[in-house]
Formats: sequence, C-alpha cells, structure tokens
Amino acid sequence: MRVLKHLYVQVLIGLAAGILVGHFAPVFGVQMEPLGDTFIRLIKMLITLVIFCTVSVGIARMQSLKQVSRVGFKTLPYFEIVTSIALVLGLVVATLVAGIGAAGARAAGGASGAGARGRIQPASCNGVVRKGGEVRIASQRH
Repeated sequence: MRVLKHLYVQVLIGLAAGILVGHFAPVFGVQMEPLGDTFIRLIKMLITLVIFCTVSVGIARMQSLKQVSRVGFKTLPYFEIVTSIALVLGLVVATLVAGIGAAGARAAGGASGAGARGRIQPASCNGVVRKGGEVRIASQRH
C-alpha cells in the first residue's frame, strides 16, 4: 500500500476510474461533469499563482544575472519542444477518440450540469474582479 501514497499513482487511478465510468456508465459520467468543471476551474485559478511564485523564488535565489540568463536560454527550447509534443499528442488523441465518453453520453440524452454554477466559479483569481462577480453584487444598493 506504499505505492498508493505517490501522487502520480493516485492520478493514474483517477484517470482509469474516469475512463471506466465514461465507458460503462456514460450518463453518470455526464452527471459528474459539474464536479470535473469545478476541479478544472480551481486548478486554473491556482496554477498561475504557483508558476509565478516558483519562477520568482527561483530567480531570486540565483547568484548572478549570468546564471539567470543561462537557465533562461536552456529553459526556452525545452518549453517549446514539450509544448509542441503536448499539442500534437492532444490533437491526435482528440481525433482518434472523438465522440467517445461524455460527448457520446450527451448525444444519447444525458443532461449537462453547467448552468449557473459555471458563472459563479471564477476561472482565475482576478476573474471575479474582471467580470464583476461578487464585487458587483456587494456594491449594489438594495
């Protein structure tokens, strides 16, 4: 059971569970869509801050500007190559698997749970201010 403590194993188990639910119970999978949408919105909201803090602390800990530029020049090609591979892989998988899973269940008559919940949850930390969510509501006079 030590293996279950690793994050990547938990992610792989969740991925397998999602695939099985999408294949064997597609209508239930569509009903779980609000949960997945909420999770993705939370990740999107936090990832920008995590990346900014990681880069800022990394640069602040470097000893010289020469060291910063050397790491930057090594990082840029790596970023471009990995991003290109991820895009190509995503396009290939989307092309091969089109119509399977949640989209197939939705076409079969499953209900979508987007509704008002998608308008309440901000996609980013400053999304509330940009779109005028709670700020607008709090400033209205009744």
